[in-house]
Amino acid sequence: YWLTEHLYSNRHHRKRRYRKTKREIIKNRIFISYRPEIIGKLVEFGHYECDLIVGPMWSKECLVVLIEKMTRFKLTIKVDSKSPKIVTEILKYYVRRLWIKSITFDNWVEFQWHLELWVPTYFCNPHHPREKWQVERWNRDIRRYFPKGTNFKNVTQKEIDIIVKKINNRPMKCLGYQSSVNMFEKYFSQVSVLTL
Repeated sequence: YWLTEHLYSNRHHRKRRYRKTKREIIKNRIFISYRPEIIGKLVEFGHYECDLIVGPMWSKECLVVLIEKMTRFKLTIKVDSKSPKIVTEILKYYVRRLWIKSITFDNWVEFQWHLELWVPTYFCNPHHPREKWQVERWNRDIRRYFPKGTNFKNVTQKEIDIIVKKINNRPMKCLGYQSSVNMFEKYFSQVSVLTL
């Protein structure tokens, strides 16, 4: 160790360095445990869950997924990038047109601009995506058509719409054997009349 006395730090061992993560923390999150109970009871129309379905790591394209909790109505939109700006712009478009009352997210950094949506937003507890179980189940269903590793650059919105329409028109036992699209149109028309 006689050479260490000539070092500036006079250390015998190299100091261990830690990589700084570039991952940003989502600010002003309200976790799902503080979400009003009525949202979880599925008795009020207009509350949504949202998630992303991504392709390979090197692919920019992804799917933004929305599901209305009470009617199980699904929307799946292809976007060219998963940047927070593009994801937020897409969500803003649907917030205005679907009378969205609240959205529950996972802790993706792509949702970090959630305050710009101007509706109540809630987040799953870290590492607990199952807390938004409806959209997670929808992700599993759509993965039957687009398995993991699918490059969404090669998938058109028209192809996605055909699959989503097919699933939205299936009768569901939990809806009294009505389809999601029929239930959604029923409640959406009621909300539209009340807000005129």
